Amino acid sequence: YEGDGKECFSQLPGYKEIEPPHVAVHRHGVAAVDAFRISNTTLALDHMQKMEEASMLVLQELDHMAASGEHDHSLLCHSSA
Repeated sequence: YEGDGKECFSQLPGYKEIEPPHVAVHRHGVAAVDAFRISNTTLALDHMQKMEEASMLVLQELDHMAASGEHDHSLLCHSSA
């Protein structure tokens, strides 16, 4: 979200769309561990499923970004080397 990553990829479609599911991956992961620790397996599995769904959305947006960068190189940063 800063430095080279932001400079090189923030213009790509999908960059901003990654944030909500990325946050959800972590939120549901923590909630799954918390539920497991109190022996609530049903809740833990529910959070794991939601974590996996959010993870798939992150991967979809990464694919979107990759395809956009391949299609339009002007959206990427360019190394001076």
